[in-house]
Amino acid sequence: MPKAERLLALAREEYEPHRATRWPYLLRGGERFRFEGADRRRLLADLRAAWRERFAGQAAPAARDLSAVADDLRRLAEQAEPDQAGAEDQAAELREAHGISAVPADRGLSLVTRLEDCPLPGEYVIPEPYLVAADGIHLVRDDGAGYARVAWAWLFPVAVYVDPDGDHLVELAWRDGSRWVSRLIRRAVTKSGRKLVAEAGDAGLPVIEAEARQAERGLAAAEAANGQVMTRYPVARQLAWQADNETFVTAHDVPWRVEPRYADQAAALAAHRPCGTLASWKDAIAAASGHLVVQVGAYAGLHPPCWSRRRRTYSPRGAAPRGTSGRSSRAR
Repeated sequence: MPKAERLLALAREEYEPHRATRWPYLLRGGERFRFEGADRRRLLADLRAAWRERFAGQAAPAARDLSAVADDLRRLAEQAEPDQAGAEDQAAELREAHGISAVPADRGLSLVTRLEDCPLPGEYVIPEPYLVAADGIHLVRDDGAGYARVAWAWLFPVAVYVDPDGDHLVELAWRDGSRWVSRLIRRAVTKSGRKLVAEAGDAGLPVIEAEARQAERGLAAAEAANGQVMTRYPVARQLAWQADNETFVTAHDVPWRVEPRYADQAAALAAHRPCGTLASWKDAIAAASGHLVVQVGAYAGLHPPCWSRRRRTYSPRGAAPRGTSGRSSRAR
């Protein structure tokens, strides 16, 4: 049998052909050999060593025969069943799919900040090991050792709101097609991926329950990395005077954002909005100049800070005489 044929028979006994997602390779004794560059030279040297072990005392095959056998082995590896994609292969495929040869220094943040309607505050960062790509957010380690999808579109914590009781709500912003969507989510919900999907899934949150744990961790990492740049705002739970005894909320965002504690209060909140002018209000109040009870009711309703500083409670209902006289007018 010609030496080249014996070498090929030996190689088929010693090497296991495999096909990864991106390249064919061989395994021998736990060592991996690819067919390009330095790996190919290692393979040729290993073939010579295998020949000497099997055919001691015989001259090693010529370089031409070694190269021909390496080509035959490559063909066998290319015909092998593909390996199940591992974390390293998935990470590499993700980068290649988006034309990224390596994880960029800003971890893809520039894709978001270049938009005119970008909701992220200045100096926002993407923490390791997360990567922003065109199709969402992924967990991709620089060494390719880990991969997982976090969200199917861009999803970021952008601000924190604190209500009068000290409870926190996190403003989450996500990309829905060509627009941004934002929602205030209770912090306890953002700490549980499944609760988050149940709370905001109908609003288009780009997370599915199977990957909810990764989204939960990704949001926590983003908030921890950007705690100093995410603005904290006060949020009202109801209209009218607030707990600071200085702020009077007449409608949503006037002057504070209002987030009802209960969902069934949202319709009532939507019914309140700025309307008319201060001058028209003064004219309406002037019409009550001859009705003392109505005046007391109106003024007392606007001045609870005065009563709280005196450590006294006051209800304008007590200003009316017995009976119904004045109460209907005051209510109007």
